[in-house]
Amino acid sequence: VSPVDVFLPFDLRVIDTEYRPGIDAVRLERALGDLSALDIGWVLGAEGQRDQSAIFAQWITNHQGIDYATTWIERDQVRLVGLGVTGAIGQHGVWFEAAKVAGQENYWRSSLGIDGGVGDTGLWMVELHYNGAGASKSEDYLRPNNVDAYRNFGVFLFARRYVLSALSVQLSAVTGFASQWVYNLDDQSSYFQLSIDRHMSDEWGLRAGVYRFGGNSDLNFTTEGLALGSEFGMNPQVVFVGARYYF
Repeated sequence: VSPVDVFLPFDLRVIDTEYRPGIDAVRLERALGDLSALDIGWVLGAEGQRDQSAIFAQWITNHQGIDYATTWIERDQVRLVGLGVTGAIGQHGVWFEAAKVAGQENYWRSSLGIDGGVGDTGLWMVELHYNGAGASKSEDYLRPNNVDAYRNFGVFLFARRYVLSALSVQLSAVTGFASQWVYNLDDQSSYFQLSIDRHMSDEWGLRAGVYRFGGNSDLNFTTEGLALGSEFGMNPQVVFVGARYYF
């Protein structure tokens, strides 16, 4: 979960993540050297309204094998400043990313992760994520203090502390296996996803999988309105099969 991916991020529960919709923007990328670049732009909001639009700048560089990225995003009454660091420890990749949002709402988000190989064709990943825009208690999930974060700034997780992990293995030249597990440390709910992809030809592919959710499934009525027992507990178990045709 990237704290600076705030314009149109994927919800972790989306089944089909192969195609990612774009957003309207005017953008300029300028190389500043072999390993450095400046990326600036203007993102157009709904109907071009100023309070829904944003300007951004990102500077990317590398020093002694470590990638650094600084991000600045300015929106009406909201400012985001972020820093990302990506490198390696031995045979493992590591990354840290943090962002501070200030203005009409104030919160921190950060991610710390590590990944590595499994055999010749596998990859595993573990990440800790802190979502300062979220709530510490499940009864407050539907009444967040940082409404703009969910409505306009790409936050989709309800709680604050998470562990995320993933495993993918290319079983053969035409068959791949992938799974991920997300655990909410605040309310002890979770979900597990497993999928298998099979390429039948250059044009056709098949995919099948399962989403399994766990946690308190209660929906409580309080004096302040509805309250969830947990973030993932009310989600139904899902089994899916899909066919893809490329043209």
